[in-house]
Amino acid sequence: MAILGLVVRKADTLEGIKARMDAYFPHAGWSSSVAYSGVEGLEIRGLVAVCSSAEQRALDYIEATALGAASFRAWLREGSMATRVLRDAIRVKLAFCEEGDLPDQILALGEEQRFCEERFEAAHLRRLRAGRMGQLGPFDGSDERGRLRHVLLVDEAMVWGQRALRLKRLREELEGIDDDLSAPR
Repeated sequence: MAILGLVVRKADTLEGIKARMDAYFPHAGWSSSVAYSGVEGLEIRGLVAVCSSAEQRALDYIEATALGAASFRAWLREGSMATRVLRDAIRVKLAFCEEGDLPDQILALGEEQRFCEERFEAAHLRRLRAGRMGQLGPFDGSDERGRLRHVLLVDEAMVWGQRALRLKRLREELEGIDDDLSAPR
């Protein structure tokens, strides 16, 4: 839907779509091929079409079809369902830990915690910088795009911060378990 949204806003080449994805969602970690595979799937479903072909596929101009624009608008109006399942690599790794694996898992959790803390700080700084540059608009409701930017920047920081706190709690609890296991009885 991120790709479709970008194409609904503006027809673009595959290279342009990839660049805009990176600009709009800098910390999403999109693979270099996501624009190609995403557009291909959207084409198959009739949501986008090539409006101008080039010698290289990367330079084909892609535009949203009427169905694509309508589907995107409908998706925007839908609620975002909370995940109905709990699938998490950390939980899987901990479930398969064997004797002697716990110290490595604790180290890995600490590394991931620090990574999330760095992302939190970076998101927080981006929000502060955007505010200083006047990109967040007045809070009187007159600048909807500025308000949306503010909400997204705050949410990004909150997601990274909450994840860092979760990892810290897990690590601390596992360190306690590790201490309990190694204490003489």
